[in-house]
Amino acid sequence: MTVSSFLNAVLVDEIGIESLRIEDCFLRSAYQPVFSRDGRRLQIRAMSAVTMVERQGRLAPLSDGVTRGFHSTAPEELFGLCQQLHLSNHRNLAIPACDLFIAHQLANSGQLTKALHLAADRARDAGEVPLEAEQVVCRIDMHDAVSASRRRVALEALSRDGFRVAFDVFDGAAETNGFRPDISEISSVWLAKIASETAAARLLAPLMEAHRREGVGVMVSGIATSDDLRLAVTTGADYLAGDYLAPAELVGSYVEEEPKDLRDLLPAGIGLMSKSGRR
Repeated sequence: MTVSSFLNAVLVDEIGIESLRIEDCFLRSAYQPVFSRDGRRLQIRAMSAVTMVERQGRLAPLSDGVTRGFHSTAPEELFGLCQQLHLSNHRNLAIPACDLFIAHQLANSGQLTKALHLAADRARDAGEVPLEAEQVVCRIDMHDAVSASRRRVALEALSRDGFRVAFDVFDGAAETNGFRPDISEISSVWLAKIASETAAARLLAPLMEAHRREGVGVMVSGIATSDDLRLAVTTGADYLAGDYLAPAELVGSYVEEEPKDLRDLLPAGIGLMSKSGRR
């Protein structure tokens, strides 16, 4: 992605919210709250960026099928444009000081710092506080077709530039390819498999604790039910996200900033454990 390609595609409304016009579609930023636990309360700690596509009045998450259907913009270019959009729209969030989780392709690592600088310039022009690199958490697709050596070089470059890194895999090892991420993520699919196996569920808490001892936080995403939340909370997840807690909303939408009480979210009778395992 180039600065000129972004500036040619971007539209800015009367309150400063940005969107992209690509052929017959408008691409818009949506953000899903990411929570952390403080005793019996869940507080918003970050926002996770989602690209929404508006076509003929209908709004839906950007899919691979839509991406491949664009003739004027290659998928890699579109990914960079969307990434720039989310970085730039961060200043329009109701909680501007929050961290930002953003999808990132390692093949484009060299462009992220430039994109952040452009977003910072646009924020300053609007009289807003710019987003800092340490607020950005890069969610890495570990199934991306990148060699192990190239992956490590790209990850180390991100870390040097001040960005934090989240892997979309969680297993018994805190490190992958000799690199230790800041966060390991448990997806909804992985969570469902764990929940269906009693032995696996029992192992989850000590695995999370082992990651924390290595300085790696654990995120549980895709929380869709109270059972998902119970498992995430009682095993000590550091970050929690999912539609059960709060769905992704278009930037500019109202965000409930007040902490959520776990007693209102979990069925009666489910005990709440601390991260140490004590009730």
